[in-house]
Amino acid sequence: MGALHLSCAVLLSLVFGAAVVGKARSRERLRAFAAELSGFSWLAAKLRQATAVVVVAGELASVVLIWTAARWGGLLALALLLAFSVATVSADRAADCQCFGVTTGEPAGSTGLFLTRNAVLTTAAAVVAFTPLAQPVLLTAIAAVLGGGLASVLAIRTDDLAYLLAGPHRHT
Repeated sequence: MGALHLSCAVLLSLVFGAAVVGKARSRERLRAFAAELSGFSWLAAKLRQATAVVVVAGELASVVLIWTAARWGGLLALALLLAFSVATVSADRAADCQCFGVTTGEPAGSTGLFLTRNAVLTTAAAVVAFTPLAQPVLLTAIAAVLGGGLASVLAIRTDDLAYLLAGPHRHT
């Protein structure tokens, strides 16, 4: 279980880390993310900026906790992923979730793709939260880190991959 836990921890850390950087690398990006929250009709306009800050803080906290208090980090990641999934699908924004910062392009993914990615990430969060981190042997640890890193690239670039696979005819 040590290698699986490690791989899932790397996956979640990189995905949530990329989400933090995508949303908060500048004040303009954070304001743009807050503005994107207008798609959630149940969220009052005066709460958008605070909500954006709380989301970014929660994502950052999950990264730190995954490595310092794995159970709590996994549980926080699990809660965030479930909340993001419910809120985004209920607002019919899954194809355009802005998970890794605001984009200017047309949505490339789909609700099914969004939910599949979040199901994988939710499973990884459950592994981190509910399995102990045993010390894997060096070669296994290296493979786990590489596997988690590759999985994170796939998770972060899911929409780009969907666009590439669908081809330009999809948006004409």
